[in-house]
Amino acid sequence: MKYFVFVILLFCINKISYSNSFSFDFRGYIEQEKMILGKKGELINFKTKGTWSDSLGNYGRGKCQGSGLLENKNKIITDILYFCEFEDQEYEKFWTKGSRTGSQQQAGIGSNTYIDAEGKYIEFIGVECIYAISYIKDSFHAKNKCEIK
Repeated sequence: MKYFVFVILLFCINKISYSNSFSFDFRGYIEQEKMILGKKGELINFKTKGTWSDSLGNYGRGKCQGSGLLENKNKIITDILYFCEFEDQEYEKFWTKGSRTGSQQQAGIGSNTYIDAEGKYIEFIGVECIYAISYIKDSFHAKNKCEIK
């Protein structure tokens, strides 16, 4: 009987732990337009398109648009702000707002937040995710870790 209760308790703890976080991978291609800001740096406007999957079994396509400032002096990104739209295999959508600052252009760490959603994603509105992103030429790969509060 002790073992039965222990197994049930372990299952419940594991289920609670699992349901408090999930991961989200997004990869695809990026297009950029740059404007030189004199000696200060560059304004970078970008669009991305790609595919995504999460640890909850969902997958689909996504696109983002945003801009950032790149300092000439250290080649450090001082501010990136972007918005994304994602659609899953059941045609349900969600939207995120993200930012990144103080990192190299080719890789970095930032955060994004679910700002609106449809269907099963409504419960994620307000959830913040931390991501790491890296680029190879015109392609990117981002890994997100999201905590549900």
